[in-house]
Amino acid sequence: MDKHGISILYAENERQLPPELWHRYMEKVPVRIRDSIMRYVRWQDRHAHLIGNLLLLENLKHFGYEPDLLFHIQYSEYGKPYINSTVYFNISHSGEYVICAASKDCGPLGIDIEKIKPVDLLDFSPVFGRQLITDILNSKDPMRQFFHMWTAFESAIKADGRGLSISPETLKMVGEEIKVAESKWFLEYIDIDPHYICHLSSQIQNPQVEISKCNFI
Repeated sequence: MDKHGISILYAENERQLPPELWHRYMEKVPVRIRDSIMRYVRWQDRHAHLIGNLLLLENLKHFGYEPDLLFHIQYSEYGKPYINSTVYFNISHSGEYVICAASKDCGPLGIDIEKIKPVDLLDFSPVFGRQLITDILNSKDPMRQFFHMWTAFESAIKADGRGLSISPETLKMVGEEIKVAESKWFLEYIDIDPHYICHLSSQIQNPQVEISKCNFI
């Protein structure tokens, strides 16, 4: 994989890890991450957080980094995690999947996965605007179209890194590009499961993307 390549690893999160595996995997992550994991009440959330870090470890290994790089994660003023100026990553989870995108020297990136499920589309008018919501409602499959738009916007916002400080009015989608305020991001649809929608955003147009599934049980 060249320097503009993006590695995407994903794993299922549909059942609890056996206790011995859980403890073995927990030993692989820094104490502060373990503490953060244990703050979650639901086992699904604890496992999603742990599996996300395990996927990141595998991606770091893929790019030739030592596992201890995980101990050097820092957070921007907007709360986005990062390691250094050459390692870029982002993690997302929904339903039965956890996914991690990572790259070396390709710039910031964001990934978002969502399980398709019924939602009240009108609740999202403040984010998308009434016209876009109307277009979604009039589409052939409104729920799929909604999550297509949602994951596209969310992946770009995560790549941008400014989170909730970004005004929804600054989001503009044209084809496979999204503008977030003054920045532009290129979209890639990631096909994991027909019941889920997933998008990757990066500053690289048509990047080399490798997608692999990991099994931790």
